[in-house]
Amino acid sequence: MSVSSPVIVIGAGPAGTSAALALVERGIPVLVLEAGTAQVTPPPPGQYLNLRFGDPHQWRWQIGRHGEAFHSQGSVSPKLRVPGLRSVFEGYAEKNRIDAMHGFHLVGAIAPGGLSNAWGCGVATFDEEELGPLAGELNGMREAYARVAARVGISGASEDSLREVIGLDEHAAPAIALDSLHARLWKRRHHVDALSDFSIGRARVAVLTEPRPNRSVCDLSGTCLWGCANRATWSASFDVETLRRHRLAQFLPGTLVRAIEPDGNGGWSVLAETARGRERFHARRVVLAAGTIASTRLALAALPTPPDQIRLQSNPMAAFLLWQPRALGTPRSASFGLAQLSFTVSTPHNGNAFGNLFSTCGLPMSEFLGHLPVSRRAGLPLLRGLMSSVVVGNVFLPGNLSDHRIRVRSDGSLQIEGGADPDLPEAIAHARRTLSLAFRKLGAWMLPGSFVEGAKGADLHYASTMPIRIDPAPHECRLDGEVAGLPGVYVVDGASLPSLPAKAHTLTLMANADRIARRLAAAFPDDR
Repeated sequence: MSVSSPVIVIGAGPAGTSAALALVERGIPVLVLEAGTAQVTPPPPGQYLNLRFGDPHQWRWQIGRHGEAFHSQGSVSPKLRVPGLRSVFEGYAEKNRIDAMHGFHLVGAIAPGGLSNAWGCGVATFDEEELGPLAGELNGMREAYARVAARVGISGASEDSLREVIGLDEHAAPAIALDSLHARLWKRRHHVDALSDFSIGRARVAVLTEPRPNRSVCDLSGTCLWGCANRATWSASFDVETLRRHRLAQFLPGTLVRAIEPDGNGGWSVLAETARGRERFHARRVVLAAGTIASTRLALAALPTPPDQIRLQSNPMAAFLLWQPRALGTPRSASFGLAQLSFTVSTPHNGNAFGNLFSTCGLPMSEFLGHLPVSRRAGLPLLRGLMSSVVVGNVFLPGNLSDHRIRVRSDGSLQIEGGADPDLPEAIAHARRTLSLAFRKLGAWMLPGSFVEGAKGADLHYASTMPIRIDPAPHECRLDGEVAGLPGVYVVDGASLPSLPAKAHTLTLMANADRIARRLAAAFPDDR
């Protein structure tokens, strides 16, 4: 079977859906190929604490029929242990022919919506320095940010010290209500005003505080980790629903792309496996949006002479627990389960660290036992006593402090080797010291031993393997997203980002995908 389309978009995550929507809006027919078919299974409606103590079937979504919650132990995101999300991640490496080595913790999604099925909903814009070569496209990026933000729905607008850093308040609704623990920290924020290396503000998140068609506002149920029954938290799966209804879009789930190759007529053949067997699709233009690593494999394998190795960036990260002694004994109550407050930390190296604070309400106690300098038996009663006065934090460092390496093998498979910049240990230690001192001023203590570094790659922020450059090498991208060595192939996901700062990057890759797709549509041949 052979199917043709003017443009094929490979992948239906945040970048792929953003590009596809922009193309059909401009009148360009699009075929979207998505490897997965999995869907998120949220818990039943209701508040987490009520469900936790009153739902007789909670084991199904808390632990899973096959004990999924006990898998993937270690310094990785708790999302990887949610039973309802397991099908989103399962089989990613094998299906995409990727081998991770030297301690690199590889995670990817094979599902409509991609990793946005399980993201933290953090959003931000990149400033001119962070945009690098894209600063020359500043007006286009600003317009794209506005379009994407309007589609997604953002909350968190606040007159605080992060307003300019995040740069989205003109597109954001008011912030979600803080729980009592975060409100205590927020009330004392003036105690850190004099610090030059620490700033704190409200979290900007892709979560509704104003209703939309087919989506309700956040009801503070605290089930965010497990899935939002209200659809208040945005997912690119919502955009897939829009594409399915559009007359110019074809959406084919369960279509695993194996390779792309020139068709000999100025276009491209896309070789894929489907439920019907091997199929070949044809297009004048191919848009890669399969996720940074999968897109990189497809592009490198298509190059006549791929480079020996290229660099992959991710955000080194750590997690920690903050105890507020004056809140000891406070009754637990349901609250927003994603980031409530965000902060920046200056580093002695290029770029600032960025982090968030979360409620522990919607997280199982087992997530925290490994963060205490005591045995699990001793830690359980300790946590039971402290949990109502504790919040959890994470901190991400700039991608230039990572140093992972990617190689494409002769058979087209990909090898990743985890690595780090020599300055990373110093940067991590600096961030820990700065955070400990700053939060003490806010009335919170970092619990001893609770600051734990994540595994290499466990942040899930992968980027900059084929970065946009003014003068790109054959495997890098031009300003219009086209791979310099592959005419007619465009990269719109994190692989084409020029750099990876510590703050949230998903909205930027979506805006860049929107910008690239609109430029592609404007330049498309009239005889399509």
